[in-house]
This record gives sequence, C-alpha cells and structure tokens, in this order.
Amino acid sequence: TGKQQVSLDAGIRIFGAFSRRKDQKGFSIRAKERHGSANIDYPFFETRPYTSYKSITLRAGAQDCTQSKIRDIVITDLVRETTTLDVAAYKQSVVYINGQYWGIYNIREKINKYMIAQHNNIENPENIDLLVANSRVLVGDNSDYKALENYIENNDVTDPEVYAEIGRRMDIQNFIDWNIVEAWSNNADLGNIKYWRERSPEGKWRWIAYDFDWAFFHSNPSTLNGLARITNEKGMGANRGISTMILRRLLQNSTFKELFLERYAYHLKNTFATDRVLAKMEELSSNIEDEI
Repeated sequence: TGKQQVSLDAGIRIFGAFSRRKDQKGFSIRAKERHGSANIDYPFFETRPYTSYKSITLRAGAQDCTQSKIRDIVITDLVRETTTLDVAAYKQSVVYINGQYWGIYNIREKINKYMIAQHNNIENPENIDLLVANSRVLVGDNSDYKALENYIENNDVTDPEVYAEIGRRMDIQNFIDWNIVEAWSNNADLGNIKYWRERSPEGKWRWIAYDFDWAFFHSNPSTLNGLARITNEKGMGANRGISTMILRRLLQNSTFKELFLERYAYHLKNTFATDRVLAKMEELSSNIEDEI
C-alpha cells in the first residue's frame, strides 16, 4: 500500500551458516525489552493467525540467493497443509538498509523455541527440547533423544511391543513425512535437521521441515537418488555427518515400511502432484518477476 505498517527498535544480526559468505546476507531480527518492545506486533503472514512475534528472519535464499530465490518457500508451503511438520511461514519482500537496496528477501518466522511454542500451544517455551544435526542442543537437553536412539539401536524393532514403545516416544508419521519430503525434493543439504519435543510424559519427538535451498539443485544423475541419501549407512549431509540409523532400523519393521510406502504414495498423489507443484512455482516466481 506504500504505507508504513510497523516500526520499532530491535536487535539485528547476520543470520545463517555457510550462507554468510554470500554478498546478500540473511538477517535475524529480534524484539528485546531493552530496545523498547518485547514483541514485534504485526500479522506478517496470511497463513498464520498470529499478530505478534518474538523474532523474524530475512532470508535471501542462502545457496539459492543467486538462483531461484524460491526453492525453500515452494517446498515448505507445499507440505504446510498435508503434514504435521512444523514449517516457517513466509512473506516475499524487498529489503532496504539505510536507504540502500539489498534486493529480494523472504520474511520468515524464526525457527526457535518461541515459534514451536506458538505453533503447538505450549505455554512455556523453556519447556522444550530442541535439537539440531546429531542431537546438538539448541534448547533444553538431548538425554531423552539419546535414550530413544539407544532404544531403537539395541532392541528388536520388529517386535510389536518395541515398535509400540517407539511410537510412544516419537511421532512416527511425522518422522516419515520429514524423510519423504527430503527424499522427494532431493535435498543435498541434509545436515540441517531440527527436531523437538515438549518435556512432558506425553511429549513426542517431532521434526521441522526447513532449509531446502539445495533442493532440486544437482543435475548430475549420480546424485539424484534422494532415497539413497536418507538411507546411506555411512550417514547423510555434509561429510556424511548425520546418522541415518533410526530410519534404516525402522524400515526393518513391516508395519513401518508399509506406512512409509503408503505415505509416499499419498504425497506423490497429493502434496507433490505435478500440477500443484508447478502452480506453486508459478505463483511464487511471478510474485517477484517484475522485481527481478
């Protein structure tokens, strides 16, 4: 509309990992009481009912910043309604810093304990275990997840009682959906895996779909088998650094394997139906076509 919608003093820092090497940096913006506001009060995202956020990010696309700039938001928006995976909402935008044009960015929810608590109606964000990569702690601790890994690795997963116990500790369908999204999109950056649980007797481990800037990215036919990536015995992600043990072990269970195949068929027919994917690509690319 050309009118100012929100203005506040806030903390800002460069955001990202290897993408910080790019000329077009990502940024994290966080409201802080010492700057005058504990929240950013504005309804940024049409797909969310929220009118207040603790923090947001401005993502330039990371490794996709000089390519399509829409890979990540295409995939996360496709899975938003057909899975229980947490995803960060987006708003395509243009950023100026001190009056200088910095180009096309996506305003995103910041994936942290506040977003998880907000999405899942958890009253206390501190009552969350949030892990990244090989169980590195972002919030809380990893003892429960380590115990889950140990249980899966050292028990007979084909035993119905063992499988039922695993289902009490982790959301099995949610885990399957995460793996399918990663495999279907052929995401080559599988080191970026985040998972969480609420610290309660009913809390189950669930996964977050994010960072698909290296999805649909590699044209070499030898790298196009996404299912081989997520079941590689040597590991997945950069330097094969992320364990694939849980998926490989669970695929030994016929009930899990059947559910995995059924979910893959469902997503191919619905979530990733060709017309639906092409329409989403067209929508998001046309939004920024004039700016490009």
